[in-house]
Parts: sequence; structure tokens; C-alpha cells
Amino acid sequence: MKAQGKASSVSVYFRSMPSGYAFGINPYEKYYPASLLKVPTMIAYLKAGMDDIGLLVKKVKFAKPFENMPMNNIPDKLELGKEYTISELMVRMLISSDNDATMLLHQNIDPKCYPNTLKELELNIPEMVREDDNYLSVIDYSRIWRILYNASYLNQNNSNYVLMLLSKAIFGEGIPAGTPGKTLAHKFGEWDYNGTIQLHDCGIVYYGDNTYMLSIMTKGKIGHHLSLPLLIFPKQCRILCII
Repeated sequence: MKAQGKASSVSVYFRSMPSGYAFGINPYEKYYPASLLKVPTMIAYLKAGMDDIGLLVKKVKFAKPFENMPMNNIPDKLELGKEYTISELMVRMLISSDNDATMLLHQNIDPKCYPNTLKELELNIPEMVREDDNYLSVIDYSRIWRILYNASYLNQNNSNYVLMLLSKAIFGEGIPAGTPGKTLAHKFGEWDYNGTIQLHDCGIVYYGDNTYMLSIMTKGKIGHHLSLPLLIFPKQCRILCII
């Protein structure tokens, strides 16, 4: 795909969850994570909710659309003037990747909570990020999945809750297209800036004793056929199980 000019950069990171065996292809390349950061946003809220029992049932109003935000092509958008609980917004953020829900969540949490969570998760994300910054690699992001799978940051119930929501994500391309019939918890990210598009998909594929984590990040020029399903999982080479 790179030789054909359909992708300028591709990175893959695989890790067997039972054994810890791992390998990467171009694993240190940096990308713009876009919606991948909705997962640590969820983690930050659940962590804060352990100390503030009323946080997740707090209601906030969607008073006006957010400017300069990418439009989501989702079936059930937030209604102007309607109130939503923090829990409802978190569900929308992870399942349909709702940008308005995400912005409302960021507006209604302690400003220090999210950056502190990123620091504790050892995600080295700069405080001030420009739209052309590439700052996260597949290895960096893989830490999220190990933390959730092992319940090493949130408790077991909250870790399982995040993974359950991510297993209901409506994005059916990327890893789901290459692992038909398998249960997986995953998050995709898409970024379009200055003639370059980035498509990412990362998650855990549940396959009995061979459960594994897979993180894929890609970059390519707009106008070229950059497609995660075809790029990573061509029809003649679908991944059903990696041991």
C-alpha cells in the first residue's frame, strides 16, 4: 500500500494478553490520536467518580453546538436544550464516538483530572496540542488496553464496564472487518488535516486462550484510497487468530 502511494505510514502493534508476547511494525511512529483519546477521558471520569459518588448521575444541558468540532455522522445526535447525565454522555462518547458528548464531558470535570489521568497512565501528551502535531505511537496507546484488561488502574467493575461499552462501538470497519465473528472491544480514530488523513483502530480481540491486543495507526494523502480494512486485512489474508 505504501509502494502504491495509498499510505505514507502504517504502524502495527500486537500483544498476546495471556503470555505478554509482543511485536511491532514501525511501532514508534507518532500519529495524531483524535478520537482514541475518548478512552482516557472515560477512564478519568470513572476514576473521579470513585471519590465523588454523585458525579456520574449529574445532569448537564446541551445548550449550544460546539464550534470548530468535526461533525459526527451518527444516528442519534444530542438534542439542543436537553439535559443528559454524565453516564449517558460517556456511553455516547464510546459507542458512537459522539464529539458533542465528549466536549460536554470535558467541560464538566475538574480541569486537573484529565491531565492527571494522562500522566498516571504514562501517556506523554503535550499540554498544548496543535492540529498538525503527531505525538502518540501504537506502543504508547497499547498501555490503555493492558491497564483495562488487567484492571490495574480502575477497579475490576469499572474496567469491565469500559471494555463492555467499547465492545458495542458502531464502527464496523478496521479490526472488526478483519476479524469476522470475533468479540472485540476497540476504539477508532480519524483525523483529516491539511491534505492528510489518519485512520486508526486499536483494541482487544477476544479469542479464548489466544486473546490479543492489536493497535493499527495509518496516515495517507486525501484522494488516495486509504482504507483500514483493505490496508491491514486484505480479503485474501484475514486475521482469525494469532498465536
